[in-house]
Amino acid sequence: MKVLLVNTDFRYNSDVKVKVQPLTMYTIAGIISPFVEEVKVIEPMKYRLQNSKDEFLSVLISEAQNVDLIAFTVNSFSWAEISKVSKEIKQNAKDIKIVVGGIHVSYFYKEILIKNPQIDFALVGEAEKSFPKLIQYLKGEIEIEQVPNLKYQKHGQVISNKAATLVDFKKEKIPMPRYDLLENKFFDRLTFEASRGCEGNCSFCSVLHKRCWRCYDERDVLNRLDIFKKYLDERCKSKDFIFTDDCFTTDQSWAGKVLKGMMELGFQSYNILIEARAKNLWDESLLEVISGYDNLHIQIGIESGYDEGLSMINKEIRVSDILKTVSLLDKYGICKNVFTSFIIGFPWETKKECMETIKFAAFLNDQYGIEVNVAWWMPLPSNLFFKYTGNTDIFNNELFSTDSELFYCTHPKISVDDVSSIGICDFLYKNLGINWRL
Repeated sequence: MKVLLVNTDFRYNSDVKVKVQPLTMYTIAGIISPFVEEVKVIEPMKYRLQNSKDEFLSVLISEAQNVDLIAFTVNSFSWAEISKVSKEIKQNAKDIKIVVGGIHVSYFYKEILIKNPQIDFALVGEAEKSFPKLIQYLKGEIEIEQVPNLKYQKHGQVISNKAATLVDFKKEKIPMPRYDLLENKFFDRLTFEASRGCEGNCSFCSVLHKRCWRCYDERDVLNRLDIFKKYLDERCKSKDFIFTDDCFTTDQSWAGKVLKGMMELGFQSYNILIEARAKNLWDESLLEVISGYDNLHIQIGIESGYDEGLSMINKEIRVSDILKTVSLLDKYGICKNVFTSFIIGFPWETKKECMETIKFAAFLNDQYGIEVNVAWWMPLPSNLFFKYTGNTDIFNNELFSTDSELFYCTHPKISVDDVSSIGICDFLYKNLGINWRL
């Protein structure tokens, strides 16, 4: 059996300065390799950067003639394009089977299957246990009902198979991602997973597995990193990678052991990015380890600059907690490598609340030299989306993220003048030399 895996990157009008490897399909390639004759990964990013959207479609249609299954990983930005592309593929290769997965599919599989008959299957949640079973079903080795996490149509009804248990990374052996399938020297930055899920429960977040953080044993992480390092050195343009973990620092003791072990593997001078929750960084023994790295960068999602806003998004921190965190980061000389993200324009926010967040973000940069990124809230799958928007039709618009009419519908307390005022503020901050992005 031959399988084609298509990563997600369909934003042809966006500018990419750093090409970051999407990890999903290389992970799946590793999972299914023992069950298939051949597996191949296609990167849409490659064709977008060449401004060759038509060529990308031609390549997919051509490849579809020689494989048994095409899989797409889907996010909300890519869904509209994937819907169109999958229809073109099915028209040209009627016998091909098409499966979709990813966060967007996990939220909206029913609507996707009903409105897109060209899609045969949807896999929700994690793929480690379900994708190999799907392969076995397509090979005639098991019945379709034995494929966990599978959604499909039968006699006009969407059928949901039983859910698989979540992967226990400490007890189950998970194959390495197929980094050997990477195009040589195409990506500027690679990706690596050491844990999955998050202990938080933020209302705006699309992460599927909230209140559920799982990690590999630190010895397994280091063994996998040792293998990964060879591909990073040989196939990446630079010694640069991201931990895809939603929160690398959930278990501070574990994080410290992993980072210490990485030094022994020779990662000390590599450019590395981890994500952390603010309170996790109160552990000074962890901060001491981090300070020993030359280029270990930390991304912290702060999101709101005032206590009421933090409470409404269920962030489980206060402004005083954030100040304690940055004070400790400053103590260990880490602030220069910290990147903080903020969100303005939550559905209940007026210009006043937006400016509170902007001012707090600017304060962190001015006082501590911390890089800040301020972004408008976007209606992506989350508890907040279902409470305030809930209209899934918006994702059928390829440009929904930049649609001005949709923007004002989903930001009901923000006016055109408010956006203009905030834009002027953005312009001034940038021209003052503040390390700032909006």
